Amino acid sequence: MLIYIEKEFAIGFEKVILEIDPFEQPDEDNAAHRILQLFKNFPDLQIYSDAQEHEKKQIRLLRMLLSYNPVIQNFNQFQYEISKYKTPLQLLAFTMKRNEWANSFEQKGGLYFTIDDYLQKISNMLQFEKSIRFTELKKPFIWSDISYISALPADKAFIIDNYWIENKYKRDKNLYPLLRLLSRIKTDYFVFEMFMDESKLNLNKHIWSEIEEEIQEFIEDQDMNIVVKFKKYNSKKGAKYNFHDRKLFLKYIKVEVGKGFDLLPYKNDEISDKKIIIRTIFDKDTYDDFRNYYIE
Repeated sequence: MLIYIEKEFAIGFEKVILEIDPFEQPDEDNAAHRILQLFKNFPDLQIYSDAQEHEKKQIRLLRMLLSYNPVIQNFNQFQYEISKYKTPLQLLAFTMKRNEWANSFEQKGGLYFTIDDYLQKISNMLQFEKSIRFTELKKPFIWSDISYISALPADKAFIIDNYWIENKYKRDKNLYPLLRLLSRIKTDYFVFEMFMDESKLNLNKHIWSEIEEEIQEFIEDQDMNIVVKFKKYNSKKGAKYNFHDRKLFLKYIKVEVGKGFDLLPYKNDEISDKKIIIRTIFDKDTYDDFRNYYIE
């Protein structure tokens, strides 16, 4: 994750957080403390600031960042980094006011925050975090119920699940609705990678070919700007991947389904522990999952 934090924002942040009333402003309080935890406890961040060297140890928020991340680079290095064709997966910027480079930063999929709007924007993002327990739903779940995850920028997603597309019924009820959801993301080009362990599936090359052709036909018929890539591996033959947990990663969101993404159809009258967990990058466990799972 790449973070740019303006010196004046770092100073203003401390003042803002002290003025929040957790009883009257619970959402803002939650957002402020998530950012505080990001700066305090998230390792392996690429951090940039316009602060001078001596100021980095004087301003408490920047000093806090240095406890887990050894270097805060300067603004010129930040501009060079975001000018590259390929940038780090997550991009966050915190400034006092909106700067002239904000639009290009957002066009690269970055999240841009100012001192006046960061609490509201992050509060809105945290509303995406849900644990959807099927036994508590008042109406049957459909994939479009979580369409809000397409509101955040992304140009790539990958999913880990060996069994959710092995037959036509599962694809119709789960894969294709999920592709429709992902197609709502505003981007010119979207890559959807599916990691699948061939040692867990009883599908020969001919069946694989038919599945791939069927998916491609669906994408073309729906006029989607999605490219599906199969990342097939065999964990019993020395593959570098050996995944188990069923997870979907976007740019700033993780969707986790313990039972697998072949959730539908679901019988409303059955007692089940089926659950969908949605978390943002502002959750420490989700950030750690991105660090450990994400494959360029």
